[in-house]
Amino acid sequence: MALLLAGCGVPPGPVRHTSTARIGGRFERTVRRADVLGLTPASLHSTRPSSIGDLLRSFPDETDSPADVGEVADEVEHSPDMLWFAPWAAGYEEEVADQWDESETGRFRFSPVADSRLRIIAVDKTVRFENEQGREFQNGLNFYLSHRSTARLYDRVVVTAEPELSAIEREGVPDEDAGVNLRFQELTASVRIGPAEVTVGRQPLWWGPGRHGSLLLSNNARPFDLIKLSTAGPIILPWYFAHLGLIRGELFVTQLETARGVERPILAGMRLESRVLPWLEIGASRTAQFGGKGRSVTGRTIWEVFTASTENDEDDPGNQLASIDARVIVPWSVQPFEVYGELGGEDEAGGFFSREAYLLGVYLPRIGPWHMFELGFEYADTTVFGHLRTWYTNANFPDGYTFHERIIGHHVGSDGQDFFAELRVHAPVVENLRLSLILAYGYEEHLRLDPVEERLHQIRATVELTAIDTLTFAAFYEHQIWENFAQQRGDHEVGDAVGFGVTWEF
Repeated sequence: MALLLAGCGVPPGPVRHTSTARIGGRFERTVRRADVLGLTPASLHSTRPSSIGDLLRSFPDETDSPADVGEVADEVEHSPDMLWFAPWAAGYEEEVADQWDESETGRFRFSPVADSRLRIIAVDKTVRFENEQGREFQNGLNFYLSHRSTARLYDRVVVTAEPELSAIEREGVPDEDAGVNLRFQELTASVRIGPAEVTVGRQPLWWGPGRHGSLLLSNNARPFDLIKLSTAGPIILPWYFAHLGLIRGELFVTQLETARGVERPILAGMRLESRVLPWLEIGASRTAQFGGKGRSVTGRTIWEVFTASTENDEDDPGNQLASIDARVIVPWSVQPFEVYGELGGEDEAGGFFSREAYLLGVYLPRIGPWHMFELGFEYADTTVFGHLRTWYTNANFPDGYTFHERIIGHHVGSDGQDFFAELRVHAPVVENLRLSLILAYGYEEHLRLDPVEERLHQIRATVELTAIDTLTFAAFYEHQIWENFAQQRGDHEVGDAVGFGVTWEF
């Protein structure tokens, strides 16, 4: 699929190949917020990570570009939304200009400090964090230091390396047993040739419009060591198919870890996404887990996994998941908002998936005329009543849909329910200083079909201060309340976490 699309489509405008934006990072969030406000040309935001260059191509800017970014920006140049957005976008002007600077064509460019991040988090008692790329946080002090460097050659080849040093105190054990580790969160080589892109190495993936979770692929588990074939960002198909708007296709294959019931099983996935209309973005995803030590993988195996023809058979060779998703942007001038959702199936019946889980969300990029506020709600449910522990489990794979013991999809797990609300309050920009307060509340129910279900309340407050455009200081406090902890009736636990971090983007 990705190969077919890449072979016949064309990008909407020339853009240099660049490294990817951090999933859930400030830049990615800023561009998506501008998209909901109607300040940017239509783009795709549900297949991540996105190339920084692809996001910049849809960035509102007054300079003329092959993507007609300036032309779109002129229409809203003096609108209240654009007047608010201009100072927030100031830090990316140089990067936007670089995309269209012909004097830089063909040159080797090395960015030794593309993205650096330091976090120190103190945990007291029982605290669990989600969507952390498999990072470990123990009772005591947790130290994480990462540094991303990138190299670009001939506008086509990008090499990215992000080593991360961690030191986990592990309170209650001798200091010499503290967990000190150095590993790569990302290490990739990516090549773009025309409308096609090939990536080899370690990279996190997130499929779907969810902001707090995703049914099939999220960054809750460690990044995969993968081979990925995709379109070179969004493309436009020729002839009549141009009416489908921007298209993005992606296909990957990886092997999971050795230390599990079935060693080194294969995980493969494919996704197709389209911005059909300026206000509608839709996508379809599918993943399959098969093979492993002692299990042969033949052409027939691959065909049965691809067609799901044996999904309900006892000798089915794999575990398959599928989902469809959509983002709907309502550009109401009084109150613009985004509604998004994902519907997934763990089984197949009658040519369509069954035993469904779903995710729904609403996002307000401002509240009425007040741009200082952002508000979002998201709800996910993986419970299939009448079928115990359906999602993320499979008889062929005792460890389920996990990677290094973390759920690859939604962090709430099987038979779970998750509600999340977040309010962001931004102070007016003063002399390139941007101050934000983020208040979040989460409620989860785990293993709801068991005799005892575990419940979790999460309350979090974060203060972020951005200076010099892309240098951000952040501090947070989180309080977690557990009911029936570890499914022990009446066992109530309380945990706290305090953290400080510094991030340098670009």
